[in-house]
Amino acid sequence: MVSLNDIHIGQLIKAVFDGSGMSIAEFARRINCERTNVYKIFARKSIDVGLLVIISDTLQHNFLDDITRLAGLTSQYCTKLNVCINIDDLKPDSAERLHELIDETLSKKQIV
Repeated sequence: MVSLNDIHIGQLIKAVFDGSGMSIAEFARRINCERTNVYKIFARKSIDVGLLVIISDTLQHNFLDDITRLAGLTSQYCTKLNVCINIDDLKPDSAERLHELIDETLSKKQIV
């Protein structure tokens, strides 16, 4: 179990990407960014939730579940965890996917 502050999302994304068999160019195209930005994403300790949803969908991997598991979040702790996301800032398909990822994470951890 690690602190939320100790989780490096870029390293998690890179590890999943490395196992995907996808090229950097293909990954960049699918998440709608330049190849150089992919390397910057791998170097990031934190990431915008909207981008994380797009990356999760592209790599078919639930990074929200990883964060919950790594931090050892229990239902008692998670009820105190406040996450603010302006859904209006997300594209409709990203907002829908975010809802799906959150629902999936919550159902796995039985967080309410």
